[in-house]
Amino acid sequence: SEDGVWFGTSEPDDSKGALPYDTYIIEELRSDSNKGFELIPPFEIVVSRNNLVVDLGTLTDEYEKEISIHTTATSKDGEKNILAGKEVTIVDTVKLDGLTKGTKYQLKGWQMLKEENAELIIDGK
Repeated sequence: SEDGVWFGTSEPDDSKGALPYDTYIIEELRSDSNKGFELIPPFEIVVSRNNLVVDLGTLTDEYEKEISIHTTATSKDGEKNILAGKEVTIVDTVKLDGLTKGTKYQLKGWQMLKEENAELIIDGK
């Protein structure tokens, strides 16, 4: 009211408040100032009388969770150095952080050449 905000089709009437009686959906829109944050889910407020003050409390955007992954490949005996051979068992332990419960994810992996930081390709495969 201090800024003279008025919504509606009639002339402003500061004695009544800024919004005509109705149910409103409050929805946060994506902008540069909330980039990297999870938006607050839309919610309803009801204006049902003059001079109604709707206290929304403090609305705070939470940081969007970043998914991180850490893998550790060892021999079946837990050794970091694995000797190449005709038959080798590699145990790759994967730790993921930042996942959302109830969301489906797919993890794909491949062998890497440490010296070249590249995928291992043998005969084009």
